Amino acid sequence: MYYYGARYYDAKLCKWISTDPILEQYLPTGNKDKDSRLPAGGIFNSININLFHYGGNNPIKYVDLDGNVNIAVAALGAKNGKDDNTMISRAARTGDLVLKASTGKELLDKLAKNSSKKDPIEKLTIFSHGGKQGVYCKKNEGLFSGTFDNGVGTAVGEAFGIYDAATLSDMKKMIESGDIVFADNANIYLSGCDLGTEDFAQELANITGAKVYAMNDDGVGTINKVSGKKSKETGYFGPAKTRGRDGRWFLYQKGQDPQMVGKKLKLTEGER
Repeated sequence: MYYYGARYYDAKLCKWISTDPILEQYLPTGNKDKDSRLPAGGIFNSININLFHYGGNNPIKYVDLDGNVNIAVAALGAKNGKDDNTMISRAARTGDLVLKASTGKELLDKLAKNSSKKDPIEKLTIFSHGGKQGVYCKKNEGLFSGTFDNGVGTAVGEAFGIYDAATLSDMKKMIESGDIVFADNANIYLSGCDLGTEDFAQELANITGAKVYAMNDDGVGTINKVSGKKSKETGYFGPAKTRGRDGRWFLYQKGQDPQMVGKKLKLTEGER
């Protein structure tokens, strides 16, 4: 019998011996829109009805290191919320635990609520609008680097005391206090535009110790796996080539120079 933090695993049976703790999130609500975006398809995906299975009953393809789900954040409210449904549906197609956040403070609070020393965050994907200084939510209330300027000459930290914005400095304090916990081998994927910067992606890697993947100098869009051209929701994300640019995914790690990864990353499953 092996204890993985969330559940005990019986290696002889190749199954967990208690039910999936995400069960509640698999259940339909009666709202058609919400029920179309249940994590990993919810109970409409028959494998999820088996509450004792391991790795989708496919241990060759899927490895579940702690019996818990990974986290996908849908950052909401940017551009007056017109793309909120897209962010939520993309987060749902990861098959991970979906957290919705309308402010940077809410984002950090939810990461704290869903991580611990026993169950650290091993994978975090953030679906958002973004810029070189951070993740956008409603108004100016996102998650930013410590150098973000709100357009009237005042930096975050002081300027946003009346709002619910947050900075990476806030995140660092929560990590140091043990409120937010990342695993030693954690990966973070940033799907927002222009987040591949020293101010944000590199600093995020420095404070979390995670491998951070972000787009450098371009927007992010869904692309065709083969051609790399703009496409419907295939699960692959690449440069949006906004304003004539042609960016690349970069990997940011603590104490290392950024490394170019390539033009595409698979962040979700395709549309069902």
